[in-house]
Amino acid sequence: TVDPSDLSSAWLPRERGFWARALPEEQCEEGTILSFWLDNTGRVFYRVNNSPPIFFFGGVPAGEPVWAIIDIYGLTRGVQLLG
Repeated sequence: TVDPSDLSSAWLPRERGFWARALPEEQCEEGTILSFWLDNTGRVFYRVNNSPPIFFFGGVPAGEPVWAIIDIYGLTRGVQLLG
């Protein structure tokens, strides 16, 4: 819920307004389509390809603007955002 234009790109604070979770690596293979969304009760879900939705975490204030941060690591060569 913190506007990224207000942040230094050198760090992300571990404080109120930030949530981070890691996906299992086997769900992030080349060609995988990962969808994620926030529902109106503050729960975040994700879907891998056409799988059923998977609850990821909750507690996000759904009435405020939110921004997604995609952190890539390891052998990842890129991320393509689709609509």
